[in-house]
This record gives sequence, structure tokens and C-alpha cells, in this order.
Amino acid sequence: MAYSAGNSDDGYGRLAQLLAQSHEYAIFRKFEWLNMMNLLRLQAELQHMEQQLVEVRAEDKDPDDDSEVRRSYGINFKAMRDNAEDGDSEQYDLLLEISPKLDEYNKALQNIAFLHKTVQPSEAEVEFLKLWLQRDKMGEGFLRRSGIEAKVWDDQNAEDLLSVGGSPSDRFTNFMHGPVIDFYHFSQTKVVQDGIRTYDQRKLKRAGDILVAALSAALPTLVILVLYFVKNMVYRMGLVIVFTTIFSVAFAMFTGAKKAEVFAATATFAAVEVVYIGSVSSSDPVCVCSSG
Repeated sequence: MAYSAGNSDDGYGRLAQLLAQSHEYAIFRKFEWLNMMNLLRLQAELQHMEQQLVEVRAEDKDPDDDSEVRRSYGINFKAMRDNAEDGDSEQYDLLLEISPKLDEYNKALQNIAFLHKTVQPSEAEVEFLKLWLQRDKMGEGFLRRSGIEAKVWDDQNAEDLLSVGGSPSDRFTNFMHGPVIDFYHFSQTKVVQDGIRTYDQRKLKRAGDILVAALSAALPTLVILVLYFVKNMVYRMGLVIVFTTIFSVAFAMFTGAKKAEVFAATATFAAVEVVYIGSVSSSDPVCVCSSG
């Protein structure tokens, strides 16, 4: 059962309720500098331990006491372990010491890799969260009394934030969730009780998908219509270059597509234009004049 703080809760409790209900505002710091410092510390410690292990292995390979058991450590872990039980295997003890440190280092590496793949929140999402924290009947500025904790979402940490509930989005999606929603929001006169108006993300995505589908169907048709009314072949070819360039730039900017996808889509779009021009040119009447 989901936790519900209710209207009586305040401070972090009310903030947690907001983040639980609206995941796009679940914005936290990555503490990337601290993570890197921790990773560097572990790396340095392991570097020293590795060197120590190399030296111990060299000593065991050629021991001063001519111990055949120590010489066998390089090919027999059981002998190393059995000797360690008798308190005479520095190499085995060192390996046991390295093991948890290495696990900690590997987990820290995985965490860093994970943090670099997380989605950075949009400026609008961060600004909303900061506004919510300050407004009456919302956060009511409770962090102003919390000292350094109030600086988590400051501008100086903007590049160090991640969104737990966010997903990678292109510029078109940001446009739908930004200016379009803002225009619709301010056109509404009905006031909600808690001052927060919630929009269904699935409906927004569906509306965006429909609009993209309509534009992708209409654009080639409109281009062909324009080319139909241009009779001069040189002008037609010039318009093909212009339209193809506009399509390529718009496709790359607003969809966030990969380079290969942009190239393939642009080539297909240009092919449609060229095929149309070729078909129109072949059907144009040709005047054959006699000399007589």
C-alpha cells in the first residue's frame, strides 16, 4: 500500500509525498565529485596492495628458508590455504584482505557507470521543484531552516542532478511538455485544491505521437505539391536541396535520432523528391519542330 502523508505532514514528509506521486520531480544529486574521490581512494589502496602482493609472491617463489611449500603457492592454492591456517602464509592473508576491497572498488565502478547513464532533469522540472519548495501550502520554505541542505537544488549543482523518474526525451517531447503544456495550463481557469495540476504522461505521449505521424505524412506531400507548381527544372533542383536540408536539420534536432538514422531518413526523403521530379520530367510534352 502506497504511503500517503496527508495534509498534516510537512517538511521532508510532504516533499517525499510529492516525489512519490510525480516521479518526474524525483530529482537528486549524483555527488559525482564524492563518488570520484571514493573511487580514486579505492584505486590507490588497491594499487599499493597489488604491489605488495607482487613482492610477497616473489619472496614465496624464492624463499630464504628453501621451503618447498612456499614455492608451491604459485601452482597450489590448497597448500597456500593450509599453510595460512598454521599462520604461515602472508600471500593468502593478503589475498583475503584484497578481496573485499576489490569488491568495493568494482561496485563503485558500476555505480559511476550507472550514474553516467541516468537522465538529467529538464530546467522546467528543476524550477518547478524549487518553486514548490518555496510556495505556501506546498513546501512552505522548510529548507530555509535546514542550513546546507537547502543548497541541494541550487544552480551550482545543476550539472550534478539526476532524475529518477525521467526518461530520455527529444526536443519535440520537451516542446510538448514545456510551452504546449504551459499554454494549456494558463488557459485553464479552474483552480485545483493543492495548487498543482497533474497531466497524464501517457496522453501527452499519445498526442505527440499523433502529431509526429501527421507531420511525417504531410511533409512529403506538401513538398511534392510545391514542386508541382515550379516548372523550371533548375528551381526545382534548388528547392530539393533546400527542403532536404531543412528536413535533415529538423529531424536531427527534434527527434534525437542517431547519425545513421538521420542519414537514412534524409536519403529516403530526397529519393521521394527525385523520383517525383523524374516522373514529371518524363511526362512533360516534348516539342519536335521540323525545319521545313
